[in-house]
Amino acid sequence: MVLLGITALVGGCVIFLIFRLYAKRGRQPPPPDPSFAPPGTILSVTGDQMKAWVQQHDTAGVLFYAPWCTHCHQLLPTYEDAAKQRPSLALAKVDCDAHPQLVSLYGLRGVPTLLRFRGGQVDAEYEGDRTLNDIAQFF
Repeated sequence: MVLLGITALVGGCVIFLIFRLYAKRGRQPPPPDPSFAPPGTILSVTGDQMKAWVQQHDTAGVLFYAPWCTHCHQLLPTYEDAAKQRPSLALAKVDCDAHPQLVSLYGLRGVPTLLRFRGGQVDAEYEGDRTLNDIAQFF
């Protein structure tokens, strides 16, 4: 038992030291690859990943939301259903509270906001009904 405790302590110290070495050198583990999202799912993208992700797709949809927004919580299941109904769609979502730089970059006036991108540029802002068929047809 004592040997197991000492082994765990030593192992924990080694992991801590490795973490400290990376931190001192300014290295961080690589972010998740935004190009991979299983068909029919919605990818959560960050401010750093956003531009690259929309440029990877001919047509892409991005839902800008806030965790505290009731309308966002009501729209999200419909948006997820649109992704399941049309798995070929490239759909993502962005938490505006976590990534305020994207709010100012795209001139968003409120949440939820659904933008369609074509060729890496904003093509249109969705202004229709928040129904599954209307959202799916938007793309």
